[in-house]
Amino acid sequence: MRHAEQFVHLAELVDRDVTDPQGAEGHLQLEVSETIAQCWLPELIKKLSHIHPNLAVEINVDIFTVLREALLNQEIDLAILLGPILEFSVDNIKLPAFELAWYIGSVHGDPNGTFPKLPVATFARNTWPYREIKSSLFRLRTHNQNRTVAARAIA
Repeated sequence: MRHAEQFVHLAELVDRDVTDPQGAEGHLQLEVSETIAQCWLPELIKKLSHIHPNLAVEINVDIFTVLREALLNQEIDLAILLGPILEFSVDNIKLPAFELAWYIGSVHGDPNGTFPKLPVATFARNTWPYREIKSSLFRLRTHNQNRTVAARAIA
């Protein structure tokens, strides 16, 4: 139910900030990140279609850097992506939170313990979520190394 309420809120924000409240007609060029396209874009499009039946929505799915450039070059009307675009000419609207989690097969040990030496499947390298995950893992590794050094010094 929480996600449904967030979809309605996002559709209202698009209604308020992007389209004419009298009822939009025409064409909306919308670009979205893969994560959003796979998770809740269909519900948003359904809601927009209900509110604006005469609005044709063209959707393209791509990575953050491509979406950012298309928006800055005014090639598209709206980009929905993970992370803000820090540019004075862009208005960022905060979207509903999107929860991410770590998953590991039980054959690889305790998921609450240390990270096993396995590859991590994540976002494409040149995306904002990838940089955030890499930064978090680096901080975690540095924290664990400092803890190990402190434990050795005490012993």
